[in-house]
Parts: sequence; structure tokens; C-alpha cells
Amino acid sequence: LYSDGESALYETQFTAPIENRYDPVRFYMGGKDVRGWNPGQAGPKVNRTAFVTDDNGDIVYNGNSPATRTESYEPVGGLLRASAGIELWYRLGGPWRVALFMDAGGVSSERVPAPGCPPVAFRDSAQTRPVEVQCGVADDGVIDRDALRFGAGAGVRYETPIGFVRLDLAAKINPDALDLQSPRNAFLASQGFAEVQRSEFNRFAVHISIGQAF
Repeated sequence: LYSDGESALYETQFTAPIENRYDPVRFYMGGKDVRGWNPGQAGPKVNRTAFVTDDNGDIVYNGNSPATRTESYEPVGGLLRASAGIELWYRLGGPWRVALFMDAGGVSSERVPAPGCPPVAFRDSAQTRPVEVQCGVADDGVIDRDALRFGAGAGVRYETPIGFVRLDLAAKINPDALDLQSPRNAFLASQGFAEVQRSEFNRFAVHISIGQAF
């Protein structure tokens, strides 16, 4: 994803299964460590919305085809990650608790802007011939202050023999430009097919876990 600290084109970031080989060796943020975000989403991400181009090179969005339609953000990950959190619990009685919490964390990778910076384009619907990618990612192993993400919320706890069942509602305190926007809308807006639409409902996330001692 980078070379000697410089940004680089990375066609393989978008072409499965090649790009998937990089995923396990990088760190991700979001989910149980920074609640408010889905797993891996509290950091730089790329838009994996699929589209094709016609013979003239014009983009033809294939979002109306269920067989080929894919709309998702894929986390880039980083060489370094850091996270912290604090929870305040109150016993209601018996096995029940309520909690207030705040989480913070970040990863070291950074999106390098480029004009347009669209997702990868494919010349055919089978997605076998990718054309150039105009985006890059650099990672120097340092987490900048601007890369930190904060989430906060409240939840309930129920004690069981194998640990607490936790149900949390969390909110993103400082979402990035894509967090409140759906992948489909982000693509359509980037190509001039639609207006940018951000929803405050995307600020919230529900998290369920079991077996944690605190």
C-alpha cells in the first residue's frame, strides 16, 4: 500500500482474492474496541461499490443488478493501532447492571488524496480487467491526532455463569467524511449521479457481546 513512506497506486487492493492476502497482517479499529463503528471501520477505508465502463470509458453503474451489486466500505488497516476506554457501571440489583462508556482509538494509515479518487473501474461486468486506481495510502507507523476516533454510549449488562452479556448503544463522536454516508451514495455522488446524502442514523451502532469480565 505504500513504498518508502510515499503514496503508491495499489490495484491489488481492490482485486479479490489478491488483496485479501494483506488483511490479516494489518491492524484494524472499530467494533468492540471503539464502539459506534462496525468492526474495522474506525479508520481509513476504500469504497468497494462495483461499477463497469462501456467501450468509450464512460462509467455505467451496475447497482441495479443483484447478481453483481456490491456496496461496502473495506478498511485499509495500519501498521500501528492504539485504543483506550472507560466504563462506569451501576448495579440495578440481581444480575443486572447499567453502564456508561467512552472509547477512543486509531490506526496509523492515512488516505492520500488524489483528484476524483474513485473506486477501481472494470471494463467488463465479470470484473476481470481492472483499469487504473487513482488513490493511495501511506503509513509511517505514527498515529496522528486527527486519526483518533471517539465513541460513547450506554448499555446494559446481565451476569451469567460464563460472564456478562453486554448490550450497548454507541454513537460516533467524530465520524469521518464517509461514516454517515452509504457506500452507494458515496459512489453516486462522487460521479455526479446523486447529491451527497448523510444520515444521522449512521452515527449509531448496536454492539452485543458475551463472556467479558468487565
